[in-house]
This record gives sequence, C-alpha cells and structure tokens, in this order.
Amino acid sequence: MKFKLLIFLTLIFCNLIFAKEKKTPKSDFDPKLADYELRGKTIMGFNSNPILAQFVPFNRVGQTFSEPSIMIRQYFGKYGYRFGIGIFNDPISLENQSVNINLGYSKRLHLDKKFFYFTGMELKAHIKNGFAVNNVIPNDFFGISRYWGVEYQFNRVFSISTEMNLRVGFFGDSEDVRLALNPPMSFLCHFRFN
Repeated sequence: MKFKLLIFLTLIFCNLIFAKEKKTPKSDFDPKLADYELRGKTIMGFNSNPILAQFVPFNRVGQTFSEPSIMIRQYFGKYGYRFGIGIFNDPISLENQSVNINLGYSKRLHLDKKFFYFTGMELKAHIKNGFAVNNVIPNDFFGISRYWGVEYQFNRVFSISTEMNLRVGFFGDSEDVRLALNPPMSFLCHFRFN
C-alpha cells in the first residue's frame, strides 16, 4: 500500500513540476478568453476516494455513496457534456457489487482564476447486485440527476473537484418516483488532455 501511495504522490509531484502554465497578470484575466481556451478540450477525472480512504479522515466514506470511477468531460466554451462510468468490486471476493453510468451536459463558470463552479443535469443509472457494502443495504437507481460542484485548478493540466447532486427517479424495486440529495462525499482528480 505504501508503494501505491508513493507512486501516486510521485505522479502528482511530477505533474505539478513539469506542467506548463501560461502566466497572465491578474488584471488581464478575462473569463471569456479562458472559456475559449477550453473549447474542444477533454478533461478526464477519476474518483480519488479509494486512495484517500487510506488516510484517517476519509476511511469511513462508504464506496456505495461514491460517484463513478472515471469521468470524461468535453467542453465547447462554457458548455459541454460529460460521461461517467464506474465499477465497484469487492476487494476480497472480487465479485461485482455495483455499476454506475451517467451521461449529461455540463456548464462551467469562473469564480476566480483558479476556482470554478460547475453545474448540469444528467441521466444516471446505478445498478447494484444486492450485496451489503459497509452494512448499508444498496438500492438501484435510474433517473435524472442535477448536480452542483466546485473545482480548483492547480495548473493547466491538473484540477480537483467535489460535487453534490439531487436525484429524482426510481430507487430499487419501488414503483414510486423518489427524491434524494447526495452531499459532496467524493473528490475527483482531473487531468486535461490536448
């Protein structure tokens, strides 16, 4: 485990050192120009909760509440789309416990030079096979999710974000439409391509 943590920290450190960042004076910062720079860019993120679970403050975060493991966002100015997929396997038996899939649109706005606010709506399916994870009885979900989040961009390549969502849809075997609010419990690390 220490070896995995060392590799992860080395990758982050190398990314921060070797990433090239355009230096712009604070007075010349233009959000419209920054949105234009995102045009056609792909941002790929992964759920960092399994890594953070090795540390004390995050070790009680149940993976049943986690968002998809891989998130891909494509922007065309301020607006874009996102696609997420995640598979959670039991670490001991390696049996599949859940699958997450989402597809929707995203809007990203500048709060500051480094901070962003993003929001959007997506179709979401969360399919679980009935195992209890961390003594929580899982529920399937299919419906619409509205999300809000904040993102901090360290440089042109690396950023980290968290989000909360409001889900409306069918939970488990219920035929009734239900509403659920999920607090921001996942941290996603993003890497920008091209």
